Amino acid sequence: MEFKIPETNLHYVMEKVEKLKKRAEKLNAPPIKFEIVKEIYEKVQEEDGERTIKFYVINVEGPAPKLNGWTFAATIVHEEGGNIFHVNPSLEASIPADFRNSPSTNCDHCHTKRIRRDTYVLLSEAGQWLQVGRSCLKDFLGHASPEKIAQYAEEIMNLDNIFAPYSEYRGMRLPNYLPLEHILTESAHFVRIEGYISRAKAEEFGRTPTASLVMDVTFHHHQLTNEEKEFFQRKYGEITEADKETAKKAIEWAKDLEVDTSNDYLWNIRTIANAEFVQDRNLGLACSMIIAYIRANTKNEKNGFLDEFYSSEGAKFEAAAKLIFMTSYETQWGTTHVFSFNVENKKVVWKTGSMAFNVEDIGKTFNIKGKIKKHEVYKEKKQTLVERVKVLS
Repeated sequence: MEFKIPETNLHYVMEKVEKLKKRAEKLNAPPIKFEIVKEIYEKVQEEDGERTIKFYVINVEGPAPKLNGWTFAATIVHEEGGNIFHVNPSLEASIPADFRNSPSTNCDHCHTKRIRRDTYVLLSEAGQWLQVGRSCLKDFLGHASPEKIAQYAEEIMNLDNIFAPYSEYRGMRLPNYLPLEHILTESAHFVRIEGYISRAKAEEFGRTPTASLVMDVTFHHHQLTNEEKEFFQRKYGEITEADKETAKKAIEWAKDLEVDTSNDYLWNIRTIANAEFVQDRNLGLACSMIIAYIRANTKNEKNGFLDEFYSSEGAKFEAAAKLIFMTSYETQWGTTHVFSFNVENKKVVWKTGSMAFNVEDIGKTFNIKGKIKKHEVYKEKKQTLVERVKVLS
């Protein structure tokens, strides 16, 4: 797992790495691997002007503890709305469905019924699964301090949470709990303006992730200069009633999901939706709920197209077009926005550099005119690409 760390924060990272190495040694567990991949220089904007800052790209990897034939498979965080799973990323097997709704009072080892904040899932070499409390870990992982075992395993499985804060040049940490509806309203606001941007897409194309925008506007706004605040206001505008409504609908949709228990993502967003507050470590998951809701509500209509082209290549057209989906991606020339329409039950796609529609327009019908650019087959389905589009009404 790679992280980009400002030079000023590198010594904090090194201290954390050394602590993890010492814990691994005491537990007789495989040590984490750490290396500085490269040095880079980037310009950053500060209150007194632009500066060039040195960053280190580091790589950190580490397997979860595996001792005495047992592997630390997952931590179950017992929340108000249900169970959140932090799964060992190197685990090849799927967590059994029985654990999805397993209560915090359960321990398959001592069978003592008491409320626990976290419990732990273990997997034996023989394929046996167990849920145990913190104090019972020592009987399986063979160490006198279950607290240290649990702490180390949790850190190894959440390296992103440990080192990502050091990647922030401003270096501010979030509170422990955030109001879910507020976070989703902010997320809906940014998705409406520029589409959803995941952390992976942001790294690939040099954009800011949607979750980071939500964090900045909620917690870092007071650190911005007046010029930065004005720029932010011009670019993103104000939250609308439609944004608030989208957030509420997304929460209700996620609450009622009928989830395949093997799908960790859908399980987790349903659990988050069933609580009033969300932990800061689950902020990215919460923000993604908006785009998951939008995609789910356009999926049926997208699958219902006739497998036919609309009109003929080169022809001009004017038609009633129902907007059913929108997305965006980055190219070397900038952002391309993609709008999919239902025209006479045929899929019509318009790619443009302008943000002609917002998320709140999905489901609405517009009168548009333009020219048929070409017919193509995408994912074994026929679709018609259009250009020079003008929205009449």
